[in-house]
Amino acid sequence: MKELEVRYLERLSQLYPTIAMASTEIINLQAILNLPKGTEHFLTDIHGEYEAFSHVLKNGSGAVRRKVDDVFGNTMSSKNKQALATLIYYPKEKMERIKREEDNMEDWYKITLYRLIKISKRAASKYTRSKVRKSLPEDFAYVIEELITEKADVTDKNSYYNSIVSTIIQIGRAEEFIIALSELIQRLSGYPITLLCTSGQPRTAAYKLMELLCEGCEKISFWYAGDMDPEGLDIAQRITLSFPGRVHIWRMSPKDYEKALSQEQVSQRRIEMMKNLTHPVLKRTAEKIREWKRAGYQEMLIREMSQDMR
Repeated sequence: MKELEVRYLERLSQLYPTIAMASTEIINLQAILNLPKGTEHFLTDIHGEYEAFSHVLKNGSGAVRRKVDDVFGNTMSSKNKQALATLIYYPKEKMERIKREEDNMEDWYKITLYRLIKISKRAASKYTRSKVRKSLPEDFAYVIEELITEKADVTDKNSYYNSIVSTIIQIGRAEEFIIALSELIQRLSGYPITLLCTSGQPRTAAYKLMELLCEGCEKISFWYAGDMDPEGLDIAQRITLSFPGRVHIWRMSPKDYEKALSQEQVSQRRIEMMKNLTHPVLKRTAEKIREWKRAGYQEMLIREMSQDMR
């Protein structure tokens, strides 16, 4: 235990080499702990149902509608609140319909932008400014940050915000801005997804989720773990190739394989499936499988994986 503590402290000293840097990180982490708890998704039994799955992601398992209710309460009818929530889920499709029905689009843009700004502020309130900034769309990052951040040094806030919103409409960027705000609310309402479990071959929904996560945050990465048999190594390689630079192989090394050994024999036909592996870790594990001719199952590594996630 003492050796583990020393290694831990040595690693911390590399990350935070000065008292000032360590102190700053402690203050930052303590501040994060005092923020309201963010929304986390727990999604099960997807089974390739992408349309329904995508809808759950867009509405944050109901978190978006709750934010609309929290912000507008009894000042807006249920019908209008539902329409606003639907706009946030599907901004492009909803606006196409509204443009066919609405007589005064300029007024609609202005009212809608103010409503979305209010909801964006509520959605961002659970996170640090740094995390919110990383979620902002690149094209409108500066403007959105100005609109959702309180400006203590601005005496006439209403005039300041009015000028920004009016300019967005005047230069013909209202639609793009509404889409950007809607997608920001989606990301902040359903963030983060910390654990994705699949069974057997990953379905389209799992790949689509990973694509959506990559689109939402350019710094996101995945830690993939699976069974250590020819089929499991093949799945791991395909995922690393599908998301280059984003996937780390987790608990699938030769050492992990030895801990996870089962009594299931691997036939020569299945062993031949591993000849095209190129990932360095998976290639080394494949050599062990050729040697032992037995499968390794991740259930045997539950304790180690649990410790990794603490």
